[in-house]
Amino acid sequence: MVPAAPIDEQRRSSVRDIERLILSRIARGQYAVGSRLSSCHALGRELGANRNTINTVYQSLARQGYAVSKPGLGTFVAKRPPRTWDDDREGRVRDLLEHAIVQASLFGLSAEEFEALALETVRLHARRARIRVGYVDCNRSDARQLARELEGALSVPVEPLVVEDIAARNASGAGGFDLLGVNLAHVGAVERRLRRLGDGGRTAVVPIVALPDADTLTQVARLPAGTRLLTISDTEEILHTLTGLARGVNPSADVSGVLSSDPGLADALGGADAALVTRTAERRVEAVARDVPTIVAEFKLDEQSVRQLDERLAAALHPDTGTAPNMQPGLSPLAARGRR
Repeated sequence: MVPAAPIDEQRRSSVRDIERLILSRIARGQYAVGSRLSSCHALGRELGANRNTINTVYQSLARQGYAVSKPGLGTFVAKRPPRTWDDDREGRVRDLLEHAIVQASLFGLSAEEFEALALETVRLHARRARIRVGYVDCNRSDARQLARELEGALSVPVEPLVVEDIAARNASGAGGFDLLGVNLAHVGAVERRLRRLGDGGRTAVVPIVALPDADTLTQVARLPAGTRLLTISDTEEILHTLTGLARGVNPSADVSGVLSSDPGLADALGGADAALVTRTAERRVEAVARDVPTIVAEFKLDEQSVRQLDERLAAALHPDTGTAPNMQPGLSPLAARGRR
């Protein structure tokens, strides 16, 4: 048994390894320049690290100029590492493997057990790479953001889509998607489009609940009684959701809603004390009424919805049994953790 390293040494090693992993993903183009990195919580869950460790990594990347933090929005890729950074790829992978071996020994795994686990993990990763997963929302901005969060939770690439994309022939049939996580408001529209394309049930559609986060709802709840609150969105479905939630968390507010495309938007804002807007509608609001205080709704994936999508992914990875190794039927590692 290899003796355990001091806590500080273990943490430094973890930070270094995770930093190398992220830089490697940026160098390979998996994280494109300008894209938003996973939240500290999501990446920590993917890598088995705590949020403080991921936050330390992001701060280090920002100091080196590879990332930039935007308060309230997240951490974004600023630039790619130089070509010379990834020259010694085998050496870097060897370092990561050695670290994994040490950690495995601390958990009591023998060399044979580690080798079997590593082989199964490689095979599982190969199967994951063959499964095409997408996330569908009403606009590309939210689709990209929430698809990135799903990637962190599922550890597979997730392609961002809007409902209109499902009309394309390559969105169904041969070479199409195996799994589609779909914002609950658009499930009916997506399923109708798949039927028209003759999908025949090949693509599994999993409803995903995405609601304004706690901070957004708290700001609405704290508005004074009688506040004339105007909810604004680009789509009817999201508008109804925002309006209903606003009335639920602050019954004393006078809540009404309007689409961002409505010709009467300026007049409606003129009679409002505050506005609750989606991020895609924010620019339109600023263009017609800069003096109205706004609350920008930040949407968050419902954990149970993500778990259901992960269970479907586990079933697709193990079609013969519907069971991942050493797990309950139909549950992938994320789903199993959620049941504990």
